[in-house]
Amino acid sequence: MRNLYQKVGMFGSPPDAFILPGNNQHQGDQVRGTGFLHDGSIDTLFRFFSATVFQQSGAVGFRSDDERRGMEAFALAFDSDLAPIVGQQITLDGSNKAEVGARIGLLIDRAESSFVSRVLGGRTTECDLIVKGTLGGEPRGWLYDTSSNRFVADIEGTAALRDRDLRALAGRGQELTYTCAPPGSGRRMGIDRDLDGYLDGDERAAGSNPADGGSIPVLCTPSATRLCLNDRRFEVEVDWKDFQDRRAAGQVVPFMSADSGIFWFSSPENWELMIKVLDGCTLNNRFWVFSAATTNAEYSLRVRDTWTDVTRSWFNASGNPAPAVTETGAFATCEASPPDEQATSAERMPAAPASQFAAGHPRGEGEACIPDAETLCLNEGRFRVEVEWQDFKQRTGRGQVVPPAGVVGGAGLPSDRLS
Repeated sequence: MRNLYQKVGMFGSPPDAFILPGNNQHQGDQVRGTGFLHDGSIDTLFRFFSATVFQQSGAVGFRSDDERRGMEAFALAFDSDLAPIVGQQITLDGSNKAEVGARIGLLIDRAESSFVSRVLGGRTTECDLIVKGTLGGEPRGWLYDTSSNRFVADIEGTAALRDRDLRALAGRGQELTYTCAPPGSGRRMGIDRDLDGYLDGDERAAGSNPADGGSIPVLCTPSATRLCLNDRRFEVEVDWKDFQDRRAAGQVVPFMSADSGIFWFSSPENWELMIKVLDGCTLNNRFWVFSAATTNAEYSLRVRDTWTDVTRSWFNASGNPAPAVTETGAFATCEASPPDEQATSAERMPAAPASQFAAGHPRGEGEACIPDAETLCLNEGRFRVEVEWQDFKQRTGRGQVVPPAGVVGGAGLPSDRLS
């Protein structure tokens, strides 16, 4: 019922024994309209309602053409719950910028415009704007993000593009087709076809099928919410809920080492959970998982070995000070062989540029915190944090501050901690 009005434009039909006669002569050439029914054989809704099956029989059926016209008008006025822009499409090839530029601008404008949808349960936008094309011989997709006014690509970690920068990519053999998709469908149609959390471009590069939710990249694919450790063998994700019952996925702090990483929950300036997956195979034939969280919020932490698909989970209840995870037998998968699709080396998430240590500023009386390689200064220098450690061989030392430090930070132990 929702799209009947879009099929209008076909007129005329040869006589049919199952439909009342009328307007059966040739109507001339026509280039619009698809007709009704699955095969497009019925030109108008009026003719559809003129089928003999709808003739009056007792108290049921149409008694006159006026009633048929009334039903036709009602069907065409049935609310589509979609804005008129949905389905509109234009292709940019580099040579037609002047002709299609205004139309692309219109699609962007409508994608940013508020719309109330009964089906989607409230306020949304008129459409989700997607772009499909080919770059360098490879299929690509983008989804317009109204919060940043940029086009998000189907490859994780690729910079989102401004409107003019995306248009500049169009050319011969690199045509870009803009489509206003139904609101709520943009991610599926534009950048994650099977909605499995792995973007289409990443899946193609990894050899998995973007159209099959059961086919996922063999190795961990890093993202804003997915941490990849040990040459992308281990995949780490965390979901959390605060005391106002708000739920979200933990966000990866854009700094990591080969086996360790950090998540933040509600604010990028408030790091909540550190995790590391260590290779203890030479010691006890196990991979070890250590985690420490500075929160009493509810969260669920998951670590998956992509070589074996074995997953371990840890849960912290709301209001409970999060306990440390120190499992030296977490994964008995040391004997597993790497999948055939695994690369011999893997790109890791780039480390954040080393920033200066937090500057120490006195607050009232007392000595200001002076940051150095072993001293972490927090909250504008009010708090000084230092760590002393001792390992299982009775060696001792002082924790070293991880360079990207500001209002938050961490300290590390020696890299030979397992030897």
